[in-house]
Amino acid sequence: MESREEKWIGFGMTEQLTITPLFRRDVLLEQRISLLERLAECANEIKQIDEQLKVI
Repeated sequence: MESREEKWIGFGMTEQLTITPLFRRDVLLEQRISLLERLAECANEIKQIDEQLKVI
């Protein structure tokens, strides 16, 4: 049986099982955010090119 301290710190068996999927989820969310930022940068570059093409 786990002590209160083990549960609080996250070293108990049941706590450790839930930490890993949550960490994995955080990693995936970080990757998703990074990709969305890159996509926004590309969209801005495309917009600038489109504006330059209108002038030509």
